[in-house]
Amino acid sequence: MKTIGVGKSSRTPFKHFLLNESVGKIAGVLSNDSANVPCKANPFYMVDLCGGDGHEPEDRSHQASPRILNKHGEYLSSKGFGFSLDVIEKDVYTFDRLTRNCSYMNASKVRLINGDAREYRLPPLQHNQAAYVHCDPNAVSHMPLTGPFVDSWNRHTTFLVTLGCNVGGAKRMSYEDRLGWFEYVRMLSQHLPRNHDAMLFWLQSDAAMWAYLLSFPKTWAGKFQELATKKASRFWPKGVGSASYRLEHEKFTDQVQQLFLTKEEYNDRNA
Repeated sequence: MKTIGVGKSSRTPFKHFLLNESVGKIAGVLSNDSANVPCKANPFYMVDLCGGDGHEPEDRSHQASPRILNKHGEYLSSKGFGFSLDVIEKDVYTFDRLTRNCSYMNASKVRLINGDAREYRLPPLQHNQAAYVHCDPNAVSHMPLTGPFVDSWNRHTTFLVTLGCNVGGAKRMSYEDRLGWFEYVRMLSQHLPRNHDAMLFWLQSDAAMWAYLLSFPKTWAGKFQELATKKASRFWPKGVGSASYRLEHEKFTDQVQQLFLTKEEYNDRNA
């Protein structure tokens, strides 16, 4: 199946908006000295499972994901709070470019790893420690999330996962080959701690049907969903749809079906 470089498409700016806004919110809260913040253990762990080459676009319209994560980590450092960032890239040639493009980052806080993200594990997390997982595969066959990895997360681990639902005509694949997408959404949504919600965002009228699953503390989720949907037209002129796993479960489930099923399969299932 043909794949597309997710970091180089017209869909990328909205994805990076979600990443920047969500990690920025968490970093802002962690830098606050308030005793009411439940995840104050140092450091804030971040991992980019599909790091790519860390390239900064010439038009500066958006930043590469390792740069976004490092930016918020450095903000935390300026406020006296620690961070640790692991950026993983499997392809040797791409990793070489990643190393050059991210050479300015603090090597004591940022690890660039040339390896298979499916073998990666976060260090043991304290119960009051925050972590963020960014997963941006080109196709379901490239998805690096595994059950044991997700099981190791604590109640303060949040994530942003890209779902490329029809990239390169993925829906021409057999239903069995597409079951992986359903499994990833099921695994991530069912793993949600009680204090978190998951929000599904999808690009309207997009033939490739890019979508994004983002988890967030329930306290902020409603306002974040409203903000992201409202500002989406800046990044995707046709607008973005959204659904909350907790509050709009029927809409959430229906949209997952529309993303991963062909029209015929969807109509048959909902006849």
